[in-house]
Amino acid sequence: MPLTLVIFAALINLLSRYMLGALGRFDKRGGYYIAEDSTARGSGKILNACVPILHALNAVVVSKSLLQALGDRELEAVLRHEEGHIRSRRPLFVTTALAAFYFTYHNVVKALDAYLGPSVLHLSAGVAFGFTLGVLYINTTLWGLERKADHYATAHGYLEELKKALSRLPERSGLLSRLPDPHPIRRVRTGAIEASRRRRGMCKSSRRPYS
Repeated sequence: MPLTLVIFAALINLLSRYMLGALGRFDKRGGYYIAEDSTARGSGKILNACVPILHALNAVVVSKSLLQALGDRELEAVLRHEEGHIRSRRPLFVTTALAAFYFTYHNVVKALDAYLGPSVLHLSAGVAFGFTLGVLYINTTLWGLERKADHYATAHGYLEELKKALSRLPERSGLLSRLPDPHPIRRVRTGAIEASRRRRGMCKSSRRPYS
């Protein structure tokens, strides 16, 4: 366990250094950084905004293509969404959840090694458990954080603008490609946004005095 802690801490430290170095190379406009579009396979458009997983940094990064694709109000909606992540301490929460994921997987694989030894069954069971745990982590922790950030943006008056911004973002197709996606399915997100509008409308009507 001590060695595992050291390895995880080293990984977080390297990730933090990398993010700080990357932010230093980005242009800054107002309260957010602008990142050039890039992919591992070459150049291409990336429509995305994010909050780096580094607690207390409180930085929002927006891709150049996303800036070009969104109107001013839609961009404000996206920025409020990312601000919601910062307000809910998403970087610290994700880091803690990743630590729990890492230690759980490590301990289970260690237990499998003790019972099964080095075998194909051991390897298959470890991969299956890791995949299942990863999907569970995404479907609970990450999707929940996205819905919470959506609610933050809509509560600040950007409901329609957020829906328009979401409609401009590409969405993965196919079950296998959707499973590792940290964002909920678009129709689920827009449904939750509409539900929050109805709830706020009910709350406002319930506060009206009787005539």
